[in-house]
Amino acid sequence: DGRTLRGGHAPSWFWARLMAPLLLARTTCSAPALAECVGSATGCPLQEKDLTSLLQARPQRMVEMPRAVASRLAAELSDGRLSYLAGGAYTGQEVGEVAANMAANMFANGTILASPSNGSVIGVINGTLCAYPDYYYMWTRDAAITMRSLFRALAGSEGAANSLLDPTSAAFDQFIAYANLVRAQWEQPDPNTDCPPSMTYCPILPEAKFFVNGSVYDQPWGRPQNDGPALVALALLEYASMALDSGRDESWLRDHGVMPVIETALNFVQFWYMEASIGPWENRYAQHFYVSAVQRRALALGATVMKRLSLSNQSLASSAKNYAFAADKMTLIIESFWSGEDQIVRARLGALYDYWPPRCFSSQRNATSSAAPCSLDTQVLIGSLYSMGRGVDVVEFPDVLPPTQSEVLATATLLVHSMAPHYVINALDDEQGLPGVLIGRFPGDNFQGYTENGTASYPNSPEEAEGALWGNPWFLTTHVLAEVLYELAAAAAMDKLHADELSRSFLAEAPGWGEPVSGRKCPKLRKVCLKQRGGGLRCARRLLRAGDGVMTRAKHHALPGLHMSEEIEGHAGHPFPPGAAVSAAD
Repeated sequence: DGRTLRGGHAPSWFWARLMAPLLLARTTCSAPALAECVGSATGCPLQEKDLTSLLQARPQRMVEMPRAVASRLAAELSDGRLSYLAGGAYTGQEVGEVAANMAANMFANGTILASPSNGSVIGVINGTLCAYPDYYYMWTRDAAITMRSLFRALAGSEGAANSLLDPTSAAFDQFIAYANLVRAQWEQPDPNTDCPPSMTYCPILPEAKFFVNGSVYDQPWGRPQNDGPALVALALLEYASMALDSGRDESWLRDHGVMPVIETALNFVQFWYMEASIGPWENRYAQHFYVSAVQRRALALGATVMKRLSLSNQSLASSAKNYAFAADKMTLIIESFWSGEDQIVRARLGALYDYWPPRCFSSQRNATSSAAPCSLDTQVLIGSLYSMGRGVDVVEFPDVLPPTQSEVLATATLLVHSMAPHYVINALDDEQGLPGVLIGRFPGDNFQGYTENGTASYPNSPEEAEGALWGNPWFLTTHVLAEVLYELAAAAAMDKLHADELSRSFLAEAPGWGEPVSGRKCPKLRKVCLKQRGGGLRCARRLLRAGDGVMTRAKHHALPGLHMSEEIEGHAGHPFPPGAAVSAAD
């Protein structure tokens, strides 16, 4: 369709941006906005709502929350400069809309909101108390991913890349403000002490979130979150690399506040990469694949940039060597997540607690089951994608378990099969003739975006599940699946996609996601990526179409204006119908 298969650069805007509000399961209840609640200072009264009247216009969608006034950055991003990202599910104008929605959460002082959702109560719907989640904070993870997404979206545009270094542009202002805000956040003392294993001290860098005034969140939370500094480093290292390519030097990076933050972040990562951490969903303390993967790539890119800078500043040579040494050690750590016995890339190793549910293949159907394989989690796909090298660093530090590798595809097969068939909304979307498939975070997930009424108490419950299934498909995780497909398409176009016993099942099934369910059993379609060694162009086109199909199904459940919620209601028998956009938007 005219798009160039460039290793996911074009489609990656969508999954990366939609990871930006990271929309991870916090510890608060939440709900989609309802029309009568919008603009209320105190939230809706606690009374039963007439759901039919509220949803009569489009029963599968909620009404979005009020948006912030358009900023300079939003105007820049929606002026057509990102139209090169169009294709498949999204037009050029729609790309601009999504970008403007992102920019609405980015303040001029560098603050980036996870979401404008502020915790107000909606009310009781069908006997269930529903509320917005309180995401009105700056999460280190979310903000860094947002900035990396902003960089990549603009850097890929021939007509807009220069705006990242143009002092008159809003994008330039945002990067410099972000770097200096993070520096200020990290220079304050940390009042918290609830970090395992000691429970007596918390370092400031892996703090999960900060108030919008820049002070650290000082209430109980999942700490430490060691991916944060690595993600900050990745965003600013890519920005620094562009600056160096454009003739700027180390002094420029220091004068604008970029270099000090990079060094602080990388020095933390090189000393803490062996330590356990709270994972991306903020509810498990262990060695996580995703955390380790992004840490390694940060160290690898850091080593490459420092080596380059050491040509004019020899004092940075030792930093380059130290980062490279740690990145090499992390290669072995990441490889150890593969379980040959279970044929999956495990999400975590060495959990401190016996968490419940165990996230096993059958956990979505039976939350008390611990039958292997377990430790299934889409964080593996996220880590695999987000740790891919995009520059010269990949020469010295090749990707470890990238999305095109058979072990990752074997894991992806189990992830899809452990969740997708159990969501009622997938069956309803099939009936409507939609392509694609929706997936969630992990099998057995009982987090609900607007209430904490899951199948049982969480996360260490020995109780048997009761009532209707909980846990939903997420926009974030569904888009991650699409991004995997785009990476596979790029590999096939270069004859670098190989089918073997581990990857064969995924490569047979995936091309069908580009079609309605009625067209997926065609024998030729199932064999298109299995016939030619390396994949080939026919396979590439089918995988590209499959990625578009997954994006199309998710887009079908977006709110008006392409605002996207945390989750898509997956089940019947809950306050909101299957397909409703639930939890915080944007």
